[in-house]
Amino acid sequence: ERLIEKQHEINETTNGFVVVDPSGITVQFEIEAV
Repeated sequence: ERLIEKQHEINETTNGFVVVDPSGITVQFEIEAV
């Protein structure tokens, strides 16, 4: 299954993921490597 909702598009990156909300705002979450 794809974990992409109708309202939110989630793009995984090498160090986290990026979320684009309906208003076009892009929020990037960075995950620090342990």
